[in-house]
Amino acid sequence: MKTFILDTNVLPHDSDAVFSFHNNEALISMTVVEELAPFKKFNDENVANVRLISKSVDLSLEIL
Repeated sequence: MKTFILDTNVLPHDSDAVFSFHNNEALISMTVVEELAPFKKFNDENVANVRLISKSVDLSLEIL
C-alpha cells in the first residue's frame, strides 16, 4: 500500500481525487484544508468541488 498526500491544487479541480487511489491511502493535511477555505467564497465549478471535499473531510473527522 502506498500513501499519497494531496496538495491544495488538486482538490479544486477534482473533488473525487481523494477517492481515486484504490488500494492506497490518500491524505489531506490540515494546512490544505485551511487553504481551501477561501475558495468557498466564489461561485464556479472549483468552488463546488471544494465544498464537496470540505463536507467529506468534516464527515471523516466526525467518524474519527
